[in-house]
Amino acid sequence: MLQNIYATFVVSSFESSLAFYDAIFKPLGYQRLHTTDGEVKSAEYGIDPTAKVLEIVEGQNFTLPGLPVMTVTLPCKEKSIVDLVHDTALKMGGIEVAKPSLNANQTYSTSIKDPDGHALVIKFSQS
Repeated sequence: MLQNIYATFVVSSFESSLAFYDAIFKPLGYQRLHTTDGEVKSAEYGIDPTAKVLEIVEGQNFTLPGLPVMTVTLPCKEKSIVDLVHDTALKMGGIEVAKPSLNANQTYSTSIKDPDGHALVIKFSQS
């Protein structure tokens, strides 16, 4: 049986990251599926438990020098959602990497980083 594959980001501030991801995932149609608030705090996001897209876990060593940065690309259904997620991310403490724009391959996208520096691309394909 094929299992859902999703990324896990280790974050420095769990509560701040919950607020950030709750805000930017809402326009994309993703929801917080599960939250664990024990010794290890974690949360999972997706459409439903069989279609997770991201897990966040609170940890101390959330960045390690020299390791490559992973980018998670998330599709959306409308061009306006790219703009909304971009603006919401910046208001929630995210960092702009690339403004929303139309690329040569007719994909409208933006690139942002969460407050811990994890990279996200939000894209709308016109085809």
